[in-house]
Amino acid sequence: MLYKYETKSNRVKGLSFHPTRPWILASLHSGAIHLYDYRIKTLLEKFEEHDGPVRGVNFHMTQPLFVSGGDDYKIKVWNYKQRRCLFTLKGHKDYIRTVEFHREAPWILSASDDQVIRIWNWQSRTCIAELNGHNHYVMCASFHPKDDLIVSASLDQTIRIWDISGLKKKTTTIKPYPQNDTMRLQEEIFGTDVVVKLSLEGHDRGVNWAAFHPTQPYIVSASDDHQVKLWKMNDNVDSFRGHFNNVSCALFHPRQDLIISDSEDKTIRVWDMAKKTTIQTIRREHDRFWTLASHPNANLFAAGHDSGMIVFKLERERPTFVLNGTDGIFYLKKKHFNSYDFSTGRSVVLFNISKIPSNNGTTVMSYNAAERSVLVSSDADAGTYHLYRIPTRDTNQVDTKKGTGAAAIFVGSNRFAVLDKGNNIVIKDLNNEEVKRFQPAQTVEWLFPAPVGHILVMTDEKMILYDIQQKNPVAEIAVPSIRYVVWSKDFSYVAMMGRDSIILANRRLEQICVVGESVLPKSGVWDEHGVFIYTTSNHLKYLLPNGDNGTIKTMDSTMYLTGVKGSKVFAIDREFKKRVIEIDNTEYILKLSLLQKRYGDVIKILRESRLVGRSIIGYLQRKGYPDVVHFVKDDRTRFNLALECGNIDIALQSAKILDDKECWTRLGVEALRQGNQQIVEMAYSRTGDFDRLSFLHLLTGNLTTLKKMINYDNTDIMSKFQYSLYLGDVEERVKLLHEAGLNHLAYITAATNNLKEKAEQIASHITADGKGQLPALPKHVTPLLPPKPVYQAPEINWPLLNIAKTSIDMNNGEVGKFGLEEQVGSGGGSTPIGGGGWDDDIMDEDENANNNNSNNNREEGGGWDDDLDIETTGEGWGGDDVKIAASNQDNFFVAPQPGPSFAQIWTRNSNFAVDHVAAGSFETAMNIFNQQVGIVNFEPLRQLFLSIHMGARLSLGGIASTSSLIEPVQRKHGQPFISYGINYLLDRLKTQAYPAFTIGKLPEAQEHFSNILQCCLVSTVESRQEFNEVRELIGICREYIAGIRLETERRTLNDDPKRQAELAAYFTHCTLQSSHILLTIRAAMNCCYRAKYFAAAASFAKRLLDLSPPQELAVQARKVITASQQSPAAPDSNLNYDERNPFVVCGETMTPIYRGSPSVKCPLCMSSYLPNLKGQVCKVCNLAEIGKEASGLQLVMRS
Repeated sequence: MLYKYETKSNRVKGLSFHPTRPWILASLHSGAIHLYDYRIKTLLEKFEEHDGPVRGVNFHMTQPLFVSGGDDYKIKVWNYKQRRCLFTLKGHKDYIRTVEFHREAPWILSASDDQVIRIWNWQSRTCIAELNGHNHYVMCASFHPKDDLIVSASLDQTIRIWDISGLKKKTTTIKPYPQNDTMRLQEEIFGTDVVVKLSLEGHDRGVNWAAFHPTQPYIVSASDDHQVKLWKMNDNVDSFRGHFNNVSCALFHPRQDLIISDSEDKTIRVWDMAKKTTIQTIRREHDRFWTLASHPNANLFAAGHDSGMIVFKLERERPTFVLNGTDGIFYLKKKHFNSYDFSTGRSVVLFNISKIPSNNGTTVMSYNAAERSVLVSSDADAGTYHLYRIPTRDTNQVDTKKGTGAAAIFVGSNRFAVLDKGNNIVIKDLNNEEVKRFQPAQTVEWLFPAPVGHILVMTDEKMILYDIQQKNPVAEIAVPSIRYVVWSKDFSYVAMMGRDSIILANRRLEQICVVGESVLPKSGVWDEHGVFIYTTSNHLKYLLPNGDNGTIKTMDSTMYLTGVKGSKVFAIDREFKKRVIEIDNTEYILKLSLLQKRYGDVIKILRESRLVGRSIIGYLQRKGYPDVVHFVKDDRTRFNLALECGNIDIALQSAKILDDKECWTRLGVEALRQGNQQIVEMAYSRTGDFDRLSFLHLLTGNLTTLKKMINYDNTDIMSKFQYSLYLGDVEERVKLLHEAGLNHLAYITAATNNLKEKAEQIASHITADGKGQLPALPKHVTPLLPPKPVYQAPEINWPLLNIAKTSIDMNNGEVGKFGLEEQVGSGGGSTPIGGGGWDDDIMDEDENANNNNSNNNREEGGGWDDDLDIETTGEGWGGDDVKIAASNQDNFFVAPQPGPSFAQIWTRNSNFAVDHVAAGSFETAMNIFNQQVGIVNFEPLRQLFLSIHMGARLSLGGIASTSSLIEPVQRKHGQPFISYGINYLLDRLKTQAYPAFTIGKLPEAQEHFSNILQCCLVSTVESRQEFNEVRELIGICREYIAGIRLETERRTLNDDPKRQAELAAYFTHCTLQSSHILLTIRAAMNCCYRAKYFAAAASFAKRLLDLSPPQELAVQARKVITASQQSPAAPDSNLNYDERNPFVVCGETMTPIYRGSPSVKCPLCMSSYLPNLKGQVCKVCNLAEIGKEASGLQLVMRS
């Protein structure tokens, strides 16, 4: 018996496993309900609304619901997703012992100390049946897994079997009687919905529990007479004696002929049904057991006791197998020894064995390839081992030798080691004869394989590697308890897997790394690259030698790895089914290449795969490889990474696309740090930081541009005065002071700087009114003039900081292999035309960057694109260097390579499908739509795609005999402009779709709604609220299209009035505008009345009156009600319509799918369908595949 999880809490009175998730509910005597995840051993949630102990709890099989019943006489239905109680059912008058959901019907079964069993409809929230007959507390009641039966147990010492087939027929069919017919009233009053089929008596005291067998006509019961009884539905009784106190609970094993019971004697016992004996027992010292639960699909059980609960298994489920080299495995299935070949996928029975090893212990298999021998050992039943020689022909003749020992493992081509009871390691040959033995100093718990001539021994605290010849330890490592050991193919590395950790070590047992795991590791293999691949209960993961690990894939069930070849992982499950799992190993191959410094492989992977995401970017940054910036397509991420690694050119490219003030500010700071004055000047200009810009011009001696800044219109007078101070322009200072009305200061400035004419003009202006007086001039004057630049440098950058090349840059000595351009102004030079630094995969400049300045520069021979709008003094961009570069070419001209088109930039920089449509990349757009909303039929979207594609371009006519220029129409950040928005969709909805529906032009209305739904896929939004409005608009279109299809179908059925009435009734349940609801209800009322379904017609008439219709409609509705009450019903009034039971209409069959029934949905419009229609194209949207898993719609956010 294997413990999987144990909790500490108050007394647990009720338990329930979730059918699909690794969850279990525990109801406590304290009044709380705890939800645990037994896989990760965590308490997920607490639910506390009951007053007093909660004795019963149960998960729903399909819905996110569970039900609980307690000593407060209340039954509560909870939604665990919403984490709240939905409603409370009241009716019992004493403690509620158990509650249970029905597997199909919307029923809840409850048993209570008020001696009554009740069946509730949790959808209508009413009690539909009371089962009376017990004359003492009813301790439990449960539904049969398949049949319409209920079993109940009571302290009146009886077990009752109830037949509920009558109740099921009553609640699922309509009686063929009129509403006031005497036969109907008689059946309702005296009808037998639930009858007692059988009453079992045999216990001497009260019965605490009774349960059905999942497949056989058996019942098991537990009683206060200390007995467990097996009833075979015909009064044949088998008694199981062994408990010595009250037996609290008992149930059948779902897959084996076993019974499990627990008792107040503090034990859990497992009984063999055939032998009627106890085969296993779990004892606790101080805790009485109160309840049991079994998982509906897995081999798991749970038991509640005084201080918590335990989740356990009765036996191990791990298959016994061993690798037979690299091409396959040997495995033991029942009594058959099989071989499985990876390449062919075939499994062959090699031979049969006489006895199966017990699953209660650990079974290990070891293979000797040289002698084709297999060693199977088990520590169950004091430990045994069997040595088999694999036969070549006759599978019935097998050379078998056996012996005793807790563990046995091959240590050489003709030797194997056995751990005996005396803590001795015995070395034997293939004839099972002892060769030598030795006794380690520590107590040995288990033996593991090791390189030839060695054996790996596990003790309490260590793993010790022993040399068999010398009988001495050669290496050891301190590790916790290890469960499995996996060596690499060449025995250079070993992985040791514990309960919550994995340790990698080398051949000398020197620890390389250790990683923790919250979920128990199950199995592992080494791939050909030296990466350890392993599984947990639900994940396939990898582990690199440096300790980096990650998840490769999520699995539905537990797998045990048997081998790996390239991108294929071979595994075997608990049912011995062989699985081949396709994986994408790009991520861990990239990380391994970085670890091994194979940078050429890194570059190849990054260029050829779509791997560059947030996790990989973060990983490369943490490891000191910021070079990933060259492969990142998101502009903001690219900008941040470029700044971190000091790549100003790429940061400039991204800043131009982002055009964000913060980005320009950060770029200016980094460019100034590196001494790139040109980019600093551009950054200051874009942010409007003229104070810093003017100071930059002062430092660089660019007085011409500084003088021009004085004349800028947006420059304030204080800044102009500051610029004039920088320039030493006295006349300009005088002029500015005079314009500002500071005449006295202007006079002093002019007089002290020998500007006599200007001083006289200002003086006359001051004394013009006869009152003003001239200020006194200072005696000792020093002109306020800044020093002139000693050397006015040409417009080149300062000597740049030396940015150290990274390891990838220096790979093979080729910077160009990374696709990098030479830095702007590096050392004052420029890149010659046709140089090796241009790479189309890295360039991010669009065609609009080729302005007049850059064209002029190309004519001069520089080949550099002038992106800085900075006025120069006429010398050009480093004119001297350009002339030198041009003269060295000797009239050899190489045209520059064109950059990527705007369509390529759109597809490269966006993950939105609509941007790919605008770029003309329809195939990638269709792939994105298929992943997001499951679209498979793209024919209806053809015209929409073409419209968006053409709408993102402008044709500019040129002169005669020349072709037009095609220019992109772009939104911010350089992506295509999309004209579809929420306002356009709402306008079309109100002005075209609704009016067409109102006047009854249904085909036209359906076309409008379909077009609106399609346009929602390519719409742009400005906020999260608008995105929600688009989702709501898709729902509106779905309801109207579904309703129009119902009405169109109804109008074609002239000879089937029943079907017409049903379709009209379904139409009234579509979510439409209130004015349109009136139209649908009126149509349904008229249709049912004409078909003589008067009850339905009257119901629709009442609904019509509730909506306050116009006077003429109200009069008509009242007439229908009066006529329906006076008219006899149609002979066949069995309509497939129940207005009180919530339902949705199947989009294909146009029949109702009532709440609780299985269904599948369209991932785009969310229309509901019957499960057998999964995989077909949705009839409502005519685009998506029914039931397809999709990530969800994503829309472009305008900013």
